Amino acid sequence: MDFNFKIPLGGYTNASVKELRAFLSCTHRQTGEGSLPWRLAQRGPQLLLLISEFLLEPKVVLYAGCEESMAAPGLRVPLPGGLEDEEDADLLESKRGGDREHERGRHDSPKRQKAAAEEGITMAALRSLLAEQSHSLLQAQQVQIATALTSFEERQAHRMDKMEETVQMQGTAVTEIQSQIQSLQDRLSRVEQGGTTTSSGSNRKLTLVFGGWAQDTRKSILLHQLAKALQGLHLREHIDAEPFTTGARRSVALCQFKRRDGEQEGDTRQRMLHVLQTVNSSQVQLEGSTKPMWAAFSKSPEERGRAALAAVVRKAVLRTAPKRAEDLDVEYGTGRTWIRDDQITGMGVAPAEVHQARVISTKGGNGWLDEKTLAKWLEIDLRGLRQIVDEHKF
Repeated sequence: MDFNFKIPLGGYTNASVKELRAFLSCTHRQTGEGSLPWRLAQRGPQLLLLISEFLLEPKVVLYAGCEESMAAPGLRVPLPGGLEDEEDADLLESKRGGDREHERGRHDSPKRQKAAAEEGITMAALRSLLAEQSHSLLQAQQVQIATALTSFEERQAHRMDKMEETVQMQGTAVTEIQSQIQSLQDRLSRVEQGGTTTSSGSNRKLTLVFGGWAQDTRKSILLHQLAKALQGLHLREHIDAEPFTTGARRSVALCQFKRRDGEQEGDTRQRMLHVLQTVNSSQVQLEGSTKPMWAAFSKSPEERGRAALAAVVRKAVLRTAPKRAEDLDVEYGTGRTWIRDDQITGMGVAPAEVHQARVISTKGGNGWLDEKTLAKWLEIDLRGLRQIVDEHKF
């Protein structure tokens, strides 16, 4: 390695330079007191001060002869106590500029210092943070809205159920009132016509009903044909009073019986049964009517209402699908009917397995009719079946 220094101009002798070169190249042989290492040790504090100044001054450039792969040739090392190189204006300006920046940074306001500390936050980071916050708020709002809507729908459904129950109860009450008004009108009409009221249970049990006439048949024609039929069937001696109607135009007539002297309680019923069976088996044809004359025991309004509910199914079967008559089972006393294993009508509330049954108001209370099942068995559409039901009197 070449240790040819460019010695700055100063008070250094050739002997001192040679001695330093020999020391650095490890060819120096003098040791002990007075040698260069001894003198450097004596000036240790000053040497440390010079080394510190050398390290802290960036302008000092070493030029040392060395291999090309390591550094440029010519290392400039100022000797202790020697003259320094001329000061570099650029380096001094950079230093003074750094000092000014440092001094200005110390006197900056807290807001500016905080802004400088937050320069690391980028716009991309802010956008990401805002997107996350927006997504979280949107999800929270969606959950809150869904919960509120579900609660609102449940409350509305509960209110609608209450309203439907109230409407049904009111409809039932109105039907019962209408039935009572109709009963009062019938009783008043019978009183005005001079007929005997049959509202009591005992009188009704001893009353026969004769029918087969068309609707709104005049009273005189109906009673005249009934008298002729009873006379022709030799039944006059078995009745106890003249038949009557409850209005000016009717389709049925009533005839009351009473217990005769010497008769037991069952004997009167037997006379009534004899008249009933004779009339029904004779198939008396009435002029102006398409149906034969018939007779039946009088029933209460409740019993007639239940029987009418069952009768409408029989009417629909005989009119639209007579082949189903063998599959039809009827209970007039309870208002229930079946076609094979399917129940078609009944009183009260329809069972759970019957869906969307039609409510029928009768004199015996509310009943139900499974129109869809009946229409399926009769192989007709609902419109035709409903027309038959609407024409029927309950």
